[in-house]
Amino acid sequence: MLSRRMLPWAALAVSLAVHVVSGGAMLYALNGMGGVTYVAQRLGFANGAPRTDGMHAQAIAAHAAYPHRDGEIHFVGDSLTHRFPWAQCFADLPVYNFGIGNDTTSDLLNRVETFAARQPDKIFLMIGTNDLEMGRFADHDLFALNTERLLERIAAITPATRVYIQSVPPTQNPLAAGAAARFNERLERLADERGAVYIDLHSHFVDERGDIRAGLFTDGTHLSTAGYAIWARVISPYVYGDEPAPAAPAFAMTSIADDGAATP
Repeated sequence: MLSRRMLPWAALAVSLAVHVVSGGAMLYALNGMGGVTYVAQRLGFANGAPRTDGMHAQAIAAHAAYPHRDGEIHFVGDSLTHRFPWAQCFADLPVYNFGIGNDTTSDLLNRVETFAARQPDKIFLMIGTNDLEMGRFADHDLFALNTERLLERIAAITPATRVYIQSVPPTQNPLAAGAAARFNERLERLADERGAVYIDLHSHFVDERGDIRAGLFTDGTHLSTAGYAIWARVISPYVYGDEPAPAAPAFAMTSIADDGAATP
């Protein structure tokens, strides 16, 4: 039995042990959500280092060389956006492709000025697949926050631009199983809160059970010709807006390669 003189020390030892265990659990949870980067971004101190690879630099340079046109329509995102020739699909409109392969929500936030500063009429945004597939964060809070900040930056740079948030498609990557649908729910709420237009693409790529429909993807993540045809058809009314939308996009889908890239 502990003496009265030892009781305060025992209580202190127990208290310290509880705090150590609690602190360890908190650190473990923070590490799962991105560690120090997560905390810094939540507090607004950091957004992640900008990409410096050659492919990214070349894409930025190519985008900067686009001639300025009245009423520009931008398609912005990662490789899912980059791989499709939007300007050919909607050849009668001033459309530009600002997609870059491997981009995450953080990467897009870091380069927002490269497209928003052109003050386009419309921006069609699809981003988040790479965040989901890398399994970076446990609860999607950070890349949802990045998307929210992206909308804030666009509104500050070009307030007259109409922004369309497109849902991310499903993926068969095991690191993101089921994550796309949950993330899209966040995107839909965010669009409503920020005055953007939410476009549901996800439901067009799955069946009534929620399974990915056959023939729409080449590798479980990237879209096939048939997948891009669905995407273009769904967004066509939004692209044309008040103008009469054609029965189908002007670009012939058969000229799209199976990997989603335009054929030479």
